[in-house]
Amino acid sequence: MKSTRLLVLLLCMVLTAMFAFSACSRSGGGEGEESAEPAAKVLSDQELVEIAFKDAGFEPIAGEDITIFPDNGTGKRNVSFKIGNAEYSYDIDVNTGEIVNCVKPDIAPDVEIDYAEIAMDMVEQLPEFKDATNVNIVQNGDKYIITFDSDTGSYKYEFDPDELSLERK
Repeated sequence: MKSTRLLVLLLCMVLTAMFAFSACSRSGGGEGEESAEPAAKVLSDQELVEIAFKDAGFEPIAGEDITIFPDNGTGKRNVSFKIGNAEYSYDIDVNTGEIVNCVKPDIAPDVEIDYAEIAMDMVEQLPEFKDATNVNIVQNGDKYIITFDSDTGSYKYEFDPDELSLERK
């Protein structure tokens, strides 16, 4: 399911690039004609994702559940994603990168985020996790250590909740 969304994201990026290229080739006009106004730059899907994640306080993660909705002639696109159980939704101006509207979860300081679940979601996306056995996750200080065995060997990963990063050890 997540790989399908990633493919959709890549397809959207390709289509956006193709549209931008065709718009550029059409805007040139005939020989000797000059444009009175340069065409506005349209931000890429990746740039829109980075804007939304930065505002939410996270780094984009490959394979994360991200949905980018089309412009529909409004000049803005919606970027929606989920981190743990928290859902985020951003309407971003495609030309300026300005966040026009956003919906973020109201996470109170006393609400616990299940970082172990986030870490396991990330590990489960790894190719070497296929047919994993002896899966263990332990908290070590502010980090989480995930170990497992598979047909290709034994693996150990460290998850950093502050960076939402996963590193093989």
